[in-house]
Amino acid sequence: MTPIQLGSTFQVGKQHIQHMMPCQDVTIAVKDKSLIVLALSDGMGSCRYAELGARFVTDFVRKNAREILATSKNRMKIFQRMQQEAREYADRLGVELDELHCTLSFAIIGPTKMV
Repeated sequence: MTPIQLGSTFQVGKQHIQHMMPCQDVTIAVKDKSLIVLALSDGMGSCRYAELGARFVTDFVRKNAREILATSKNRMKIFQRMQQEAREYADRLGVELDELHCTLSFAIIGPTKMV
């Protein structure tokens, strides 16, 4: 296998700097033996805790990458579990689940397939 280099970055917008708002973008790029995980989550700016939601979903993908890659039939169950864990996370924080809204894009690359 040819060695590759991974990295991630994002740009904080002027509005965020001027109004001292946290950047709600979270990126990860991780290589672990035969697995590469790339994920980007963009917090919905109108949601109060979107940054925390973005961190939650990228962490979930990273922690569950092998399971997500390994299964195709039960993948929806994994994402239903993510939703349930997000509800529990929101409860622990004492916020509404809707306040954690974000987008999620990811790629998991294994030795024989990519999701």
